Amino acid sequence: MTHPTQESNAVRFNHLSGGYGTKVLFHDVRLDIPAGRFTSIIGPNGAGKSTLLKYLVKVLLPQTGTVYIADHDVSTLRQRLLARHVAMVAQNGTSDYEFTVFDSVAMGRYAHIKRFSSLTKEDRDSIEYALEATGIRTMRDKLITELSGGEAQRVLLARALCQDTDVIALDEPINHLDPFHQRDIMRLLRQLVDRNGLTVICVLHALDAVQVFSDHVVLMHEGRIVATGTPRQVLTPRSLKETYRIDVHEVTDPATGATLLLPTW
Repeated sequence: MTHPTQESNAVRFNHLSGGYGTKVLFHDVRLDIPAGRFTSIIGPNGAGKSTLLKYLVKVLLPQTGTVYIADHDVSTLRQRLLARHVAMVAQNGTSDYEFTVFDSVAMGRYAHIKRFSSLTKEDRDSIEYALEATGIRTMRDKLITELSGGEAQRVLLARALCQDTDVIALDEPINHLDPFHQRDIMRLLRQLVDRNGLTVICVLHALDAVQVFSDHVVLMHEGRIVATGTPRQVLTPRSLKETYRIDVHEVTDPATGATLLLPTW
């Protein structure tokens, strides 16, 4: 796997228009996702955040426009080849079947394994690395139906990591987790960017986590890109009032000295 430079773009949405059936959600969306950075996509419910990721992995096809990943037109890539470029962690992606953690993570290698072939040493090395990186090596033989929410989320992330892609896209990965496990997952994603040079694209609702962990923020509202830039550039009292219809106040993190905007309850 080769990692693009931080100055390049990992993903480009070029004049994208589309939606569900005859309902148009996006019109002429243009967005660049920088490579080797942590990008958070934020916005109120119904803004189109999760839908945008579906175009990235060909769950949806645009009516007009093009989605590029690593300079490839996504619509021209077969699913197996696309899975070598981007790994997707969807909401509620765990299974009700009684797979072990190891077997569930190993499914991430499907894009690299020839049909009817066994796991190679390279496959097993990738699986072991993913188990170790996500801190679930000791639970490799547990059934995924026996895991807590935080543990199950780590399994999904390990499966994506073992796909050996440059881009990992996640749809609300901390939405149903308690604060400890939210922090745990966010720190792990940040490490994947800083240590491995991966591009992380994450749909998030937790504005405090967005400000702490993101390099790049995309604010969406009603299918439009309202603003892009650093957290400080995008998250302002005015932008949050106009999109989320909330007031915010500034607080100073005593541990880091950073200024954060938090909703006023």
